[in-house]
Amino acid sequence: MDRLDALRLYVRVATLGSFTLGARTVGVSRVQASRAVAQLEEEFGVTLLRRSTRKLSLTPEGERFLDGAREVLRTMGVLEDSVQLARTAKGTLRVSAPVGFGQAVVGPILWQLADQNPELEVDLRLSDLFVDVIGEGFDVAIRLGEAEPSELKARTLAMAPRHLVATPEYLATAPRLEAIEDLARHPLLIYTMMKRPHVWSLGAPDGEIRHITVSGRRRADHLPTLRDWACAHSGIGYLPEWLIAPDLRDRRLVPVLPDLQPLALPVRAVFPATRRPKRVTLLLDALSRRLTTADSRAGPATSA
Repeated sequence: MDRLDALRLYVRVATLGSFTLGARTVGVSRVQASRAVAQLEEEFGVTLLRRSTRKLSLTPEGERFLDGAREVLRTMGVLEDSVQLARTAKGTLRVSAPVGFGQAVVGPILWQLADQNPELEVDLRLSDLFVDVIGEGFDVAIRLGEAEPSELKARTLAMAPRHLVATPEYLATAPRLEAIEDLARHPLLIYTMMKRPHVWSLGAPDGEIRHITVSGRRRADHLPTLRDWACAHSGIGYLPEWLIAPDLRDRRLVPVLPDLQPLALPVRAVFPATRRPKRVTLLLDALSRRLTTADSRAGPATSA
């Protein structure tokens, strides 16, 4: 594993507080993740993580290393973007994306592509409903969640971290919340565009995945609406980091049940199974870099 890949892996392990979950988000084994972090510790001559049977926490050196690793990855992402976007793309790039994700992530990247490629036109359609990619003439559609059977080709761009969150004000007066079973006593905010919206999957401290059936009076097919409801003290949301990172940083929202780790949300691109134009490749590469280098700004988790 090269140095940059090891840094990416360390950031994920430190952010999620777990070798198992960190490894899963980048598609390697737990043993490979542990070995990569140990190699970094040996190369730099410091202990980055405190390991125990139940907890994984950062040393002071590990916290400083995490900040530095994020900055290195951010700088590399900017450099790669500037080089890739210098390649000329032509024609019209028609893209479909979910509303919240499109506003936060896809829109800014398309603006940059159009700005740096004078012969490129971009057409972004935002909808939380699946479009007919071929029938409606789209070059690519961005989808969140597990893959559905399709004649389209697909590329997984990243595994986007998620968090179980609520406001401090809600938690101050809410029923007890100490174990996964306690979720049934709380109002839950349900995202209906998932393949199984009423099943939440969470990683236990021992690495086992727990699947729980959930229900709630507030449901939406629009993630920013769920975020707004959570910020309005309406209950507990299961929300992606790209949407709520500023809320976590400013403590408008705080994680709940920290011993459980929400599973990352697949971000996929689907497109016709024909020869891909350069404009599509540029977009997919830029999205992948954006999602894999913009790691959590809310600070590392401390539970295994």
